[in-house]
Amino acid sequence: MSKALSRTDDIVSLLVSFSKTMRSSFMARAGASVSMLQVKVLACVAEHAGESMKYVAEDLKVTPAAITIIIDKLADEGLIKKKTDVKDKRITRLLLTAKGREYLRRGMKIFREHIEEVTSVLSPAEKTQLVSILTKLANKK
Repeated sequence: MSKALSRTDDIVSLLVSFSKTMRSSFMARAGASVSMLQVKVLACVAEHAGESMKYVAEDLKVTPAAITIIIDKLADEGLIKKKTDVKDKRITRLLLTAKGREYLRRGMKIFREHIEEVTSVLSPAEKTQLVSILTKLANKK
């Protein structure tokens, strides 16, 4: 096995492991009340208030069917308000409710605390390097 392939396998393994650790420790911190996916959906709706379900699905890189299930659950819980577009009845626009804004605020607070805890093992220089690397990866097309 080549060194490059071995290094790629290491990266895949570490990313999967880190993702599982992040998810499980976030859920342990948040309890059953807040999921990372719900926080991501609410954050997207907050940032793009009045956008369509299709837009949110594309922004979060999930299927329209998947976003429909998530949005319906959030709407049932009173976190999101769905409005039919006045010009095109096929389009559903999304808005956060006051309860949704509070849920998002609480979820983001938990997420920030969680990130601070996870990265507490890094030095300030390592945190700067991590931000640089993650920015480079996030901006790769």
